[in-house]
Amino acid sequence: MSKLIEKTIEEKVVYKGSFLELHKDEVMLPNETLGTREYLHHPGAVAILVIDNDNNIYLEKQYRYPMKEVIYEIPAGKLEGK
Repeated sequence: MSKLIEKTIEEKVVYKGSFLELHKDEVMLPNETLGTREYLHHPGAVAILVIDNDNNIYLEKQYRYPMKEVIYEIPAGKLEGK
């Protein structure tokens, strides 16, 4: 299992917003070459799947800016206080 582990060489916060951080880290890969890892740090979220007695699944309709359209999704939201 340890053959899969990547070692962090440098950690860098590229962007820090009101609740998201964008990271770009340099890592040493298991084959001893350097790699880059980009990821978002998010405070966490929760989602619920509502199914009634007739096995209907309930979705909400919501506009999502990154997609520039209205989509159907399960109810969800970010965790408060983080």
